[in-house]
Amino acid sequence: MEVTEFARISGRQEYSESRGESINLLLSNSKDSQLLFKTESRGFDKEELVERTTATCTVLKRSSELAIDAFDFKTNRDILLSGIGLYAGRDGADYEVDVEILQSTKSLFKRKLTVPSTGNAKPFEVLVNEPIFIRVGVDYSVSALSRGYIDHYGRVSALVCTEGNVTFTFSHNLQSRYTVPIYGQIATLYFRY
Repeated sequence: MEVTEFARISGRQEYSESRGESINLLLSNSKDSQLLFKTESRGFDKEELVERTTATCTVLKRSSELAIDAFDFKTNRDILLSGIGLYAGRDGADYEVDVEILQSTKSLFKRKLTVPSTGNAKPFEVLVNEPIFIRVGVDYSVSALSRGYIDHYGRVSALVCTEGNVTFTFSHNLQSRYTVPIYGQIATLYFRY
């Protein structure tokens, strides 16, 4: 499509409420006109994952309503949290889990799902509906309330993990029974920055 056709079809000014900025679409039919779109990146383009564990062990873990796996974390820069990774079910058996991401007492994401038995130690990725904006220096919590047999468990986790130029600092969540900052069922965090 040529610039003049684009100007004829959409020659108006739009306002983006979500970003609080105007996007200038006013174009002239002149050959001297220039497109007034920003060409630089808006950020949050690169998707990464941070692995909390450096080793995985095979265990027969039976989860119940009382077994909450959780940890708290904060980052050194703003990110979009796009998912978490949980270890899979045992020997062909799926398990049910309630996953929640909180900031203080405010629930940012909550989902009940079935984690399949995959036969390997690779974490099962649970995607959030819409990526969650994580602000630098603010504490967030990730929890998983599981019912069933879990085949793998992460151990020898670091309290501080860096991926790309984002540093995550993990700390103990008081509700957690089995997961602590250095081991547990919640293996990875998926994010954009």
